[in-house]
Amino acid sequence: MLRPSSSKPGSLTLGPQARFVLRGSILLIGMLALWWFALQSPMLFALEGAESVALRLLSSPGSKEPVELDPSGDWNFRVPVEDTQRETNPASGKGGAPTKFRAIEFTIPRSDVVLFTFSVPVFWAIVLGAPLGKSSARALLWGTAVVAVVEVFSLLTLVEITAYAVVAQLHPSADGLAAWARDVGDKIVVGVIPFAAPVLVAVALHRDLRSQIFPESHPAIINADDALPGTAQGIQVQRPALDRNPDRDPRGRSR
Repeated sequence: MLRPSSSKPGSLTLGPQARFVLRGSILLIGMLALWWFALQSPMLFALEGAESVALRLLSSPGSKEPVELDPSGDWNFRVPVEDTQRETNPASGKGGAPTKFRAIEFTIPRSDVVLFTFSVPVFWAIVLGAPLGKSSARALLWGTAVVAVVEVFSLLTLVEITAYAVVAQLHPSADGLAAWARDVGDKIVVGVIPFAAPVLVAVALHRDLRSQIFPESHPAIINADDALPGTAQGIQVQRPALDRNPDRDPRGRSR
């Protein structure tokens, strides 16, 4: 927002919101460049370790490694799933004995997994672009941890949705409502959470940023002498307390 400058008549200065947008935009470009060229690999390494721990908690001890990287950089997941599949005998065309399987294996391309390291640099740009105050360092520290946890659980949710989508393909008569819910969940996890999480966490934890986005409105006090002729003005008037003397009329006349 532009507003007239008090030092030089007719000149314009940037308001606090406009300064935040400009500073945040520059920081966002810089943070994303830093993320793309330097931070992607260490963030993916940390994300792989966190996902391995989370998936291992869901599987039995001693099982195969739940996350493995192939030479091309794609992520191979092994998710524990309890299900049965009835295979068809090619000779007779009839269904054979049901086969129980305990895990689903599938691959997610590296380009899709990278999306789950995107929120942290965006959060940094928002917090560092906000006014620096006492709450900035605390918001930066705790907010980074919260956004990182959101990324880990978002990828874990996508992995679970993909695993059950693979299982659903083995049962053509599966419920259509469940397929719709998986599709909606996939779109939210991939297309909404990585972009909304850094903004919401920054606003929730950074007090100065929150007060700048949602400024408190205070009623203006205008003196009657400052009102322009012919202009309606809101005037705050303090009514004098009535004299509580019982022998005196409230209007100021003695009885």
